Amino acid sequence: MDPLNIPKPQGAIVNFSQLIAGLLGLFILSAGLITFVYIMLGGLRLITAGGNKENAKAAMGQIMHAMIGLIVVLAAWGAMTFMQQLTGACFGIGCGIDILMMFNPNG
Repeated sequence: MDPLNIPKPQGAIVNFSQLIAGLLGLFILSAGLITFVYIMLGGLRLITAGGNKENAKAAMGQIMHAMIGLIVVLAAWGAMTFMQQLTGACFGIGCGIDILMMFNPNG
């Protein structure tokens, strides 16, 4: 109970599980944006390589590493989503976190 009777703003984070869920979403969004930037920079390096095979190879490596990083992040997201549906617990993807639900059969 709030002793000052100040109403909470709409969409306010009221518990730790909402904070973790928001941070997970922010992490996935940030990983996508960083990957996009790295791919664009790698493409720019590839275009400006000027026929130099070493620079072109380095640029292709940068693009490849960015794609591998994105695949790892998406695989982690997919594994979390799969485990949520398999166990019935919520780990923060699309819901508030309720990890203890899978240990308490009574809900």
